[in-house]
Amino acid sequence: MKTVLLTGQFFSRVPAGVERFSGFLKKAFPALTVFDFDQLRHPKPFLLGEPLKAKAVAEAFLEKAEELNPDVVFFNGMYGWALPKKTPYLKIALCHGTYASFARFAMPWGLDKIRTSLLYAWFEKKSVANADTIISNSSFTQRILKEDYGLESQVIHLATDFKLFKNADKKKARIELGLPLKKKIVLFVGRPDHFKAFDWVQ
Repeated sequence: MKTVLLTGQFFSRVPAGVERFSGFLKKAFPALTVFDFDQLRHPKPFLLGEPLKAKAVAEAFLEKAEELNPDVVFFNGMYGWALPKKTPYLKIALCHGTYASFARFAMPWGLDKIRTSLLYAWFEKKSVANADTIISNSSFTQRILKEDYGLESQVIHLATDFKLFKNADKKKARIELGLPLKKKIVLFVGRPDHFKAFDWVQ
């Protein structure tokens, strides 16, 4: 099966959720052809950055679509909005959250929040609605996709390596990590900034 992925960046110095998901997709489909904005070597667009990056990636793919003749085209979030509605290949949207919820719950008031909640969310909804099949990375994403955009999706969870993640003795783990045995411990996952709710932790 010939597969293609359209995305913003396939890999970053510190890969986040989308990049990790894309990496797992590459493992599942070793012959996956990836089109990402970074490989285009275009200057990063100002103001409407993400929608214009998505358009550039889609155009780069469409130039080679006939030659590649894919069976399936995956795209992350907004990266499918500029694809034709009717295609000879199956279009699968991969959803990792929504810009609408991100703006509403994680962004401070300002122009960036307005841009994200109105423009980015509009292009993202257009993109995901353009898909033949919509995949959410979690039940939470499935719920907010329905609440924010009225779109149904199916969930495919990331696989868990049970050799690495398994139940273990809590007391032994605390001793090995040098943590107090009786105090409550909070694990904060993410960058220590406002977007990751670090202000709540503070």
